[in-house]
Amino acid sequence: MAHKQSNLLVGDIGMQIYIENPAIVEIGFTLAREEQGKGYAQEAVQALVCSIFELGYINQIVGITDMRNEPSIDLLRRLGMNLVRSDEVEFKGELCIEQTFELRREDWLLHKAG
Repeated sequence: MAHKQSNLLVGDIGMQIYIENPAIVEIGFTLAREEQGKGYAQEAVQALVCSIFELGYINQIVGITDMRNEPSIDLLRRLGMNLVRSDEVEFKGELCIEQTFELRREDWLLHKAG
């Protein structure tokens, strides 16, 4: 992610297609702390979600975040994603609860229309 005017890098966004089921894509994003709350992540992630579903063969998008990351959870919910699972995992040597959110194509179409 970069500022439109300066092209200064402020974050990143990516996706992973599951080889075992290419109709499912996992997305992820990070944003510099000083750039949070300005709508950049929402704009970028929303554009990625639209692009993914417009491909036509992706049926589901998954987003996974630490339950303490409230801004990411809020963003995933604003995009219409639903919490489907919470798992205790180890991340960087520390136990945490990962929350898995999903957005199905049909739910995205309803969310987009509404």
